[in-house]
Amino acid sequence: MAILPSIPIQTHLEELFASPVRLRIAKAVVRFPDKQFTGRELARMTGVSHTTASREAEELAAMGLVHIQVIGRAYVITANRDSVLFQSVQEWVKVEEALRAAFVRALREPLEGACLSATIFGSYAAGTADSDSDLDLLVVTDTPKRTLERLHDLVIHVLRRFGVRVSPRVLTPSEVRRKGSPSFVRSARDHGITVAGKTLAEVMG
Repeated sequence: MAILPSIPIQTHLEELFASPVRLRIAKAVVRFPDKQFTGRELARMTGVSHTTASREAEELAAMGLVHIQVIGRAYVITANRDSVLFQSVQEWVKVEEALRAAFVRALREPLEGACLSATIFGSYAAGTADSDSDLDLLVVTDTPKRTLERLHDLVIHVLRRFGVRVSPRVLTPSEVRRKGSPSFVRSARDHGITVAGKTLAEVMG
């Protein structure tokens, strides 16, 4: 059987995954395949300018992943479900979701029963983390020594498996409730993501 060395769709796929912004827009469209997007909506969803979103949507249309229609005075962008690229991006979205779930499990399971609360804060909670960012983790516990032992193994496991450096802060309930607590405690309470135990707000009362 003859096998082609390459086909144009492979080039499109390589270009798609080589551009973080283009991939974000592609994932947004694929996640909501029945929605009609405007360029401004895609810009808000993906955190880019309207000009950038519109330009990348045109590139995706040239690849065949989306359709662009003119309705009134607006350009409307919809997913092309028949495109092989649609299926590829859809599978990648599933992979990302599975990776996030596995990552949260790797943080939660070692701490279950060993802490009152474990909260991600900082850039990972804000969605601004990059490859150089540490994951800030605030752990509240009545048994600091036992929890630190668990955290030692957790830090090594997460670094080896996911390539992420975990930077834990371990405090007791009285320390997080104390007046004048560090600013990172307030940040974790107000903007953090709970991965184990109670929310920090519940612990602080």
